[in-house]
Amino acid sequence: QVGGARAATPYGEALERSFDLDGRALEAPIGSFRQAHRSATQELTSRVLGFGEVDGRKVLELFAGHGNFTLPMAARAASLRAIELEAPAAKALVQNLARHQLKAEVMTSDVVPALEALSRKKTHFDVVVLDPPRSGALAAIEGIALTRASRIVYVSCDAATFARDAAQFEAKGYALSRLALIDLFPDTLHAETVARFDKK
Repeated sequence: QVGGARAATPYGEALERSFDLDGRALEAPIGSFRQAHRSATQELTSRVLGFGEVDGRKVLELFAGHGNFTLPMAARAASLRAIELEAPAAKALVQNLARHQLKAEVMTSDVVPALEALSRKKTHFDVVVLDPPRSGALAAIEGIALTRASRIVYVSCDAATFARDAAQFEAKGYALSRLALIDLFPDTLHAETVARFDKK
């Protein structure tokens, strides 16, 4: 408290700054989700780009956040649509894209109704990239399959929900073709999984 204020008073913008794989600065409200250190973001993004082969492709990103994967993909893909539920994160994503002269269509929505809307419009994608919360993406799998994407890249922080969802992708006609287990936090039980599923 400054100058006798009776309540906490913010000065300046309450933003956190991080950097994407290509070194672009990303800003987001304090408390927004991001990896604990820059090397983690770089490692995961490298795997996503390598598995997804997004260059020149029509890409759909789910659970986009404020742009850790979005900006590097926007710089490479033919087109990109990003879906993010949290309005502050979606707003930060739009601002981060504009700051670096990159283009993507950002939808502020839960992924399930967004996928339903895309299905009604018969909108299709080449690649779907998703990085859901620890609870996974079970409710979205039907909608993802309806995009008729030839490739899905799934980033997971929970092995159990990933295994459950992987079985559902298999049932929808997608075969697990590549898998990386990344030890981002040595000496802990936490590990990240990056997987690629290809349409059978």
